[in-house]
Amino acid sequence: MKNILALFILFSLLFQFASASSSTKLCKNSYPAFKPNNLLNNDILIEANNTEMTGKEVFNLFGNVQVSSKNYSFKADDAFIDTNNNLVIGNGNVSFLNDFLYLKSKKIDISDEALTGDYVEFSFIESGSNGTAKKINYKDKNTKLINTTFSNCNSSSQDWTIKSSELTLNEEKNLGTAKNATLSFFGLPIFYHPELTWPLNGRGSGFLSPTFSKYKELQNNNSSEYKISIPYYFNIAKDRDLLIKVENLSSRGNNLYSKYRQLIGENLPYVKAGNFEIENQFLENDKISFRNRWFNKFKGKVELENQTFVETEISNTSDSNYFSDIFSDGSTKRLLSYLSVTHDSEDIDFRLQLEDEEILNNGTNSFLNFPKLEIRKKLKNKFNPIDIYINATNFKNKDLNALDGQRFHIETSLEKSIHKDNFLFTPTLKLYNSKYSLNNNTEYNRSISNLSLKAESSYHESYNFRNKDYFLSLTPKIAFNYTSKEQQNMLPNFDSERIVIDSYNLFNSQNYSGYDRINNDKSLAYGLDSLISDNDFNGKVINFSIGQKYFLNNSVLNLDGNFENQKSSSNIYSDLSLTSKNKNLAASISYNPYNKKIDMSSLAYNYQESPKKLLGIAYVNDDKESIKINGSYPINENLHFFGSTSKFINSSRIHKNLLGFAYETCCWEARIVKTESDSNLLSNSLEFELVFKDLASTSPMLKDKIKQQIPNYLNLYD
Repeated sequence: MKNILALFILFSLLFQFASASSSTKLCKNSYPAFKPNNLLNNDILIEANNTEMTGKEVFNLFGNVQVSSKNYSFKADDAFIDTNNNLVIGNGNVSFLNDFLYLKSKKIDISDEALTGDYVEFSFIESGSNGTAKKINYKDKNTKLINTTFSNCNSSSQDWTIKSSELTLNEEKNLGTAKNATLSFFGLPIFYHPELTWPLNGRGSGFLSPTFSKYKELQNNNSSEYKISIPYYFNIAKDRDLLIKVENLSSRGNNLYSKYRQLIGENLPYVKAGNFEIENQFLENDKISFRNRWFNKFKGKVELENQTFVETEISNTSDSNYFSDIFSDGSTKRLLSYLSVTHDSEDIDFRLQLEDEEILNNGTNSFLNFPKLEIRKKLKNKFNPIDIYINATNFKNKDLNALDGQRFHIETSLEKSIHKDNFLFTPTLKLYNSKYSLNNNTEYNRSISNLSLKAESSYHESYNFRNKDYFLSLTPKIAFNYTSKEQQNMLPNFDSERIVIDSYNLFNSQNYSGYDRINNDKSLAYGLDSLISDNDFNGKVINFSIGQKYFLNNSVLNLDGNFENQKSSSNIYSDLSLTSKNKNLAASISYNPYNKKIDMSSLAYNYQESPKKLLGIAYVNDDKESIKINGSYPINENLHFFGSTSKFINSSRIHKNLLGFAYETCCWEARIVKTESDSNLLSNSLEFELVFKDLASTSPMLKDKIKQQIPNYLNLYD
């Protein structure tokens, strides 16, 4: 294990020059303001103690020389100027400045084509990159430096430097190249490369930092295994890249991971934009199962010129236990593959979808859309448009004992909104017609009607409280829903699932998704939405809503298609949100009036004073009590700690844990993160990231992993 850790640390140092990355801060260098900004294209302003004219438009200048044009300015002890050949030579204590470069030198030569200088101190204006060189050659924003020391830190405090025999910064190719390069960190040489390259802007190819993780096999919880991953990133072109990882799992063997991504559309006819990615994993000769294991996935999306979208995802694995064995993921029960074609227009919308699946972890087969066609058409008339929705689906199930078949469903909807002052009344009439043709040679027809009457009235008022203006809005709402009663236990259930009723869908009539179960309804829902804020909405804002539904019938359709008794009213649902400039408190309650208990409650508090000073606390009690806490806290301007933890309150086990700290300057960053999880094979991992501004990062994806657990982490910088 010690040898493995040593190898891991060595790889971290060797592979830290893979891709360019930027710090959240910028180093600031100061430049002398001796460049005039009021000169015309051909104007040259010359100042000197003494001037000698040696020919037509040829001058020798002596003492405190300053030459300025629209494109550049420089100072020197002495200078030679030949305006016929656009040549300027400065000697002694030379300072040069243009929009791209500032340098100090013993001697510089300036022409229309290039600038050369000896024994220079240089600084690039936009990036802040700076250093020293024995010789510089600058032409068309491409720079060559001989025997140079280079850094992106402040020129007065260079925490890291690159010393090289020759440094080339080619903006046309977006490439920096350093020959015989030695990287020093706080004066200590940590890396040498005969020819080090990196992108000047964006991403570049190269090794990323290895990751080291500990895990346990599901079959043996007492085992202590490790995983080492060494990734290499190929920045193939601006529209495509490739990530390859060589991984070693101590209990399983060597795994090869690859992910190719590409943007498409520029050179393809009828295509506006699109992208696709190909992901592959291959574990050769698994040490436990003694066979090859693999996983493949293709995912793509294309937007055509006529508002048509094509989307697909195709996945497959070597065996059904791949995810549980390799990733300790027993919750994934199937891999869904699909092809979808969607068209959106003012006249008609349609969608065609085909599906396939692969069952994992002893999961059960589900009904697949093979195919499904959806069409939505709005029929315009002089009174009110009529919406027509058609869903024609052929359902397939790989379980031979399952009853599959076809469903043809038409939904006709007529809706009218009536406004008068602050009052809104919306009546809606819907007709559902469905025909089933099952593979046991049976057919069923179902016709159901729905009437919805919704009304709301808004009250707005401004008032003054303690010398501060506030805005108040109250919106009482009421809705009557009627859906005819139809026995449906003879119908199969291809795609309907129960919808959890809350304050957001309280005013809807349906309890189920899909179209196989359309429940009868005769109900009256009422509620109140309110808002209080200061008049400019920049201060405190209070949102409150409450609602309940009364059922006017005694029975309701269940998921089996039969009727069962129901209570006379729903729970009372209430939401409260208090927001100020940097704080938010949100609470939700579902109160059962029959047993006088709270069935569900949640409470969340978020505070963010700065990108690195934040706190989030969330509590949920819905069958299981859980809590999540995350935050970040700065110790000083450079150092901050961050962490996240979540667990079920009645369980001693931590669900997920993340803890780390980061140290940041204007030219480098370092992060160390420890993560734990009880639901993943990589249950205990330690990752390290070292970022050299605009040069390299050892683990550029680590910040994204942190933000998955701490959503607002560094958001104000992004």
